[in-house]
Amino acid sequence: RSQAFNRSILIIMIVAGMVLLLYVFLVASSITKPIRELAKATEKLARGDMEVAPIKARSKDEVSVLVSGFYSMSSSIRSHIESLEEKAELEKRLHDEELSLLTMGKALREAQLMNLQDQMRPHFLFNALNSIARNALLEKAPVTEKLTISLARLLRSTIKEGSPYTN
Repeated sequence: RSQAFNRSILIIMIVAGMVLLLYVFLVASSITKPIRELAKATEKLARGDMEVAPIKARSKDEVSVLVSGFYSMSSSIRSHIESLEEKAELEKRLHDEELSLLTMGKALREAQLMNLQDQMRPHFLFNALNSIARNALLEKAPVTEKLTISLARLLRSTIKEGSPYTN
């Protein structure tokens, strides 16, 4: 009878030990599982993957403080990166617009220069014809003077404002 009693106590102790080991395993797992998931999420974040899925920490202990701090930090990093990307895009657009404005300004200056050159050519020609006419007058060549003055008047009439011959 004492031997049966000892066996039953031994069996109860083995069963209690197994239950205790199962309980210790479950408690340890509930503590280490969020820590392992947090470590995986940290590695993922370190590789540059900002899309980290939330870890569920069921307890209200230090592990849950670590998990909430980690997600707060990762969302802050993600928002900073997004704002930097937006800023870089805006700076790129601004740079492109500045280049466009510079190109337009250069084209405008070139057009103004060409316009000025176009205005100067007929006036130069008109002044040259007047000089030829005055020279013909001094050399006493009235026919040459008259032809040159007529040509100058024709040129003057074509370069008047609103004339169809002006550019």
